[in-house]
Formats: sequence, C-alpha cells, structure tokens
Amino acid sequence: MYNVSGPDSQYPWYSNSDKFRAEDLLSAILNPNVKVIWLVNGGSGAYRTLDHLSAMLPPPPLRIAPKPIIGFSAATPIFTFLQQKYNWTGIVHGALLDLIVWGYYENSTEITIEPLKDLLFGNANNQIILPVLRRIDSGAHFDVPLVANVTGGSIRQTVLSMGTSYKVKCQCQLRRFILNIKKSIQWLACTFLQLNATNRILFLEISEGTADSVNDFMDALLFSGTFDGVKAILFGDFMADRNDPPTFVEWILNRLATEGRVKSPIFRVNGLGHDTTNHPIPFNTPVAITHESDSMYSLTVKF
Repeated sequence: MYNVSGPDSQYPWYSNSDKFRAEDLLSAILNPNVKVIWLVNGGSGAYRTLDHLSAMLPPPPLRIAPKPIIGFSAATPIFTFLQQKYNWTGIVHGALLDLIVWGYYENSTEITIEPLKDLLFGNANNQIILPVLRRIDSGAHFDVPLVANVTGGSIRQTVLSMGTSYKVKCQCQLRRFILNIKKSIQWLACTFLQLNATNRILFLEISEGTADSVNDFMDALLFSGTFDGVKAILFGDFMADRNDPPTFVEWILNRLATEGRVKSPIFRVNGLGHDTTNHPIPFNTPVAITHESDSMYSLTVKF
C-alpha cells in the first residue's frame, strides 16, 4: 500500500506535491512486488507529474515488464506518456477504485467489474467483447475485421495537450556524430505530450456536462489534425447527454461523421466513460472491430 495522501498541507488541490506524487507512482512502477497499479481517483494534475516521471524513469526501453495500470479520465496524460515513450502495453481504461468502493457501479457489476477480473486473472476464452458499436458515418461496411491498437481517453485531457510547447524531459542518451576532430553535434530526441493516434483506434469520452463544451472540444480535435490518419474513432459516453437534450450531442457527432472532413469510420458505444457503467478497454493492445449487421459492429479484445 502506497501513501497517496501525503502529510503536506500546502498542496490543498492535490494529494501532495508534483514530485511526491510522481515518486509514488514511480515506486509502484519499478517495484517488482507490485503486480497491478490501480488508480484511486481522477480529478486533475497528472500533467504536472510528467517532467518528474521522465527525469526519474530510465530511458526506453524499460528493463521491466509492463504491469497493468487501471484508471481513466485525468489519468489520460500519464497513459499517453507511457504508451508513446515506453510502448506500455498494460494500460486499461477502467473503473477507479473510489467509485467502486462508493457503489457507483452497483447496478453494472457484471459489465464494469467482472471484465476487469478477466483482464487481471484471465478467463476461459481470454477475450472481452463489446457487443454493440453503432456506426454513425456513411462509409462502406468492411468485410474483414478492422484490427488496430486502441489509444485515447478523456477528450478534455487530450485537447489540453494540443499545441503546447511543453515537452517532457527526455532521458534519451546524447548521440554524438563526429564531423571532424574539433567539432561534434549532439542530438537529443524529445517526446511530445500531444496524443498521436495515427494508425490506431482513437477512443474518446468526456465528463463535461454541456453540449457547448463538446462542440468546442470536437472542433479543436478536428482542426488540430488529431483525427488525421486514425484507423477508426470510437466515442464513448458524453455526460452532456444528462444535462442537455441528447439530440444536441448526437447532432455534433453526426456533423463530424457526415461533413467529409474525417475519412475514418466513426462509432458510438454506451457504457465506456464517466457514467454508471464503465466497461474496461485495454490501450496499446490489438482489438478487432467486426461488422455484425446494418450499422451494428462488435469489438473484441484478445489477451
């Protein structure tokens, strides 16, 4: 058990200082006796730990096997960092521990909790199936399954990373190219925090409670090029559906799907995100999207 609360009262917004929180996560990542890292809650502040994590973690490739890390929402920056810098394969977008303890998922245990057990301990078929994906663009149905790795997470956290000048401090070794006896060039590769979903299935969900926020975030993703080159887009739950008429969000997504700016297939699926059902889905792991009938598809994860 790791102390995530911290003793220092000068950090009222977070559990402790940025460095303390990064060191806490780092200790769990590097400790061979820790088999699973399960985030207690979300909120904000993950970005502020990444320069510390990058400075303390060894350069890639890590000489440890990736272990499962479970969480969602504000954990998106950490998940993106680990995937893009270390090709981490154990990340699971799934329920937070505090929400499980509080009974938030008490009516969806079979969908939210049981698949997590299957991921952690294995099941008879070693696979998870999301049975109902609804395709909302007008592209042709594909005859063979679309197979790619999944990445993404919170729309808000993804948008916050776009176009920033912030870079994590890289641990890549300096590569020296000797041009002559008196001169050399040093090269240092840096990893941007901005999500790169090229050739991947981009999964996105959002906790913001108004369709106006959804509209602005969707335009930011579109015009920043985030959707360019993705294999498919998978939209999970939009909490704005609780506050505004669901037709508002539906109109925003249908506009995206039909105006021709995005060339990839676009799907909606319920029960992935901040609502009272949160089906787990592994990131950086191959999944297969298969056409079932009409606009209905299924998603299968083998592990």
